[in-house]
Amino acid sequence: MKSVIYFSSSGIHEEREVSNIVFKISEYPEFDSYKECADFLILYNSLSTEHNCVELPFTTDMFNGSILVIKIGKNNKIITFPFSKYLTLLNVRRSNSRGREEGYSSDSSDEDPFSNSCNLKRTEC
Repeated sequence: MKSVIYFSSSGIHEEREVSNIVFKISEYPEFDSYKECADFLILYNSLSTEHNCVELPFTTDMFNGSILVIKIGKNNKIITFPFSKYLTLLNVRRSNSRGREEGYSSDSSDEDPFSNSCNLKRTEC
């Protein structure tokens, strides 16, 4: 079983377990779309009109309705991603942002690990 993170539109999180090894959108019937960003997939329902208040550290995009965050590796293999690791990413991102805001110089080790572009994917209905 692999851990993934579910966020309700109000921001309440829940760590969920999934049994599939490789990501397939068809395994998640409550979501019809996903966004690929760095090593993560953000699943969402494009038809939802309820704004989701969660801000993810690896994208500036906002989503409607509930979302599911899945960490992936090579060939869309699902990697366990407990909420504790998510909190670690938030802390790293905030400390990197603060350093840039205060005028500290950065070298390649201070690069934002989520600066890669994101790609939207929509499933066929």
